[in-house]
Amino acid sequence: KIAYHMNLSVSRVQELLDFLVSKGLCKNVNGVIVRTEKNTHVEASSLLAIRHHQNWRNKAIELHEKMTQKDLAFTSPVTLSTKDIPKIRKILLDAISDIAKTVEASPSDEIAYLGIDWIKM
Repeated sequence: KIAYHMNLSVSRVQELLDFLVSKGLCKNVNGVIVRTEKNTHVEASSLLAIRHHQNWRNKAIELHEKMTQKDLAFTSPVTLSTKDIPKIRKILLDAISDIAKTVEASPSDEIAYLGIDWIKM
């Protein structure tokens, strides 16, 4: 099912699942691969962070061609007061925290992408 959904070969998906299980990120429960409580995070200061963001942004651009009414994309360059920049950043951080709590408690039956940028130009 994963191979079909992701348009990958069964052997590649098996290789990836074996890797995730070997690293403790997933486990096999009665023949079903499920995630564990273990997570990964690339710190903003890591040299890998830029590549991580680039990879996901590129994937998001690909996904835009397949978007449906149920999906959401939002891009909005804005002008605002200097004092409101940190206020918007806090709103976004609070939303990210709420999303993380929801995802943590959610069963793994779907995959989605979330990318948020808040950058002073």
